[in-house]
Amino acid sequence: TPMLGSQPQAQSGEIFFIVAGEQERLPRIAPALEIMGRMHMYVGPSGTGNKIKLIHNALGDVIYTAVAESLALGAKSGVDLNVLYEVVRNGGGMAYSTYFERKVPKIIQGDFTPNFRLISPSRTLPWPGPFPTRWECRCPSWRRRGALSRRRCGTATGRPTPAR
Repeated sequence: TPMLGSQPQAQSGEIFFIVAGEQERLPRIAPALEIMGRMHMYVGPSGTGNKIKLIHNALGDVIYTAVAESLALGAKSGVDLNVLYEVVRNGGGMAYSTYFERKVPKIIQGDFTPNFRLISPSRTLPWPGPFPTRWECRCPSWRRRGALSRRRCGTATGRPTPAR
């Protein structure tokens, strides 16, 4: 079952489980999911959870990139990043996100500790690049993310590529 959240959410029991498969089996596993996380949601037949998780991660990556670029622009242009943070957090605009809330204060303090590993421990999970093309969906951000993933993680083997 795919889940949303990373190490801090796992430690505090705030993981969100995306459950797919045979819906009639959900009551049997629900008690375990409720112990491990804050919520679970049935999303459809087998495979649907993985699709949703991939789409969710792609959306998250766009947000991560936008936050990083916005902080860089703020810093380079002389904006006080603490003030920028408070405006985005409290201003009620559409730039706010839970990622912004959780990570920006740490980034401002110089804490860049990751909450996940970029390369899977098994090194067998390549970026699923053709996923949107199966449904004839043009997704330029998805293609850019795939290119970045290949540069960071290497080829389809998941092994890092040598630095150039």
